[in-house]
Amino acid sequence: VPFFGAVSYLTLAVCPFCIVSAVLWAVYRRMPYAWIGQDVLGIALIVTVIQIVRIPNLKVGSVLLGCSFLYDIFWVFISKMLFHESVMIVVARGDNTDEDGVPMLLKIPRMFDPWGGYSIIGFGDILLPGLLVAFALRYDWAARKTLQSGYFLWSMVAYGSGSSDNLRRLESHGWSRPTGSSLHRALHAWNFHITR
Repeated sequence: VPFFGAVSYLTLAVCPFCIVSAVLWAVYRRMPYAWIGQDVLGIALIVTVIQIVRIPNLKVGSVLLGCSFLYDIFWVFISKMLFHESVMIVVARGDNTDEDGVPMLLKIPRMFDPWGGYSIIGFGDILLPGLLVAFALRYDWAARKTLQSGYFLWSMVAYGSGSSDNLRRLESHGWSRPTGSSLHRALHAWNFHITR
């Protein structure tokens, strides 16, 4: 293909669908059901990043999660004290811009909310732990480990328990900590367990 070089047949077959999806979302982004297109585009971006970016070892993954944990705490909680609103939430939603921003989050309408709100999760809360889970899967494949003896299953269990903890807090208390902090705690516990 001119200007692009070698391109697989799969890429050529999927490209029109991708272009149509992006154009439809751009045209209908102000409609109440636009969250579906936004989430499809967001999930595609997340999957692409996890396929391209590779963590070289567990130490790098642990440092990345630890730093992102501190980053979450500062921009969600401390920035609220400094700037009178959570900078992380404002940026993720694409608020306070004169132009249409592309929100960096997945959102799903709350089904039984009388005010019609949305549940949201930022891309970083999926991407960063997802990179560590992808590393565990690649390691298991390289070491020829089974699902039961490898690390992928347990990293998924840690990720699921962190997400469940966050949802439980949201439902029982009406608030939650940043999703990343629950996920980081769970995945760091897993890291500590496997590196002992």
